[in-house]
Amino acid sequence: MFVYNVKLNSKSILKILLVVMALIITFFFMFSIYKIVSESFKVKDQVNCSDVSVLTPENYTNILKSVHDNPDDYYRKKN
Repeated sequence: MFVYNVKLNSKSILKILLVVMALIITFFFMFSIYKIVSESFKVKDQVNCSDVSVLTPENYTNILKSVHDNPDDYYRKKN
């Protein structure tokens, strides 16, 4: 039978705790950055050509995606 004896003093326990805390903080930071980036670039709905009257900051990305997906619908359209 193999027995490994580990002696822990206050300095080694402190180092282990700091490393574990740093890993946990890093994980939560990376996860929150991922959630922020993935949610901020998501287009929420489709816009019909007839629904576009005024470009606003709120509907800009939706209209841009609609124009990109259906350019023929917007060709020579005037408002």
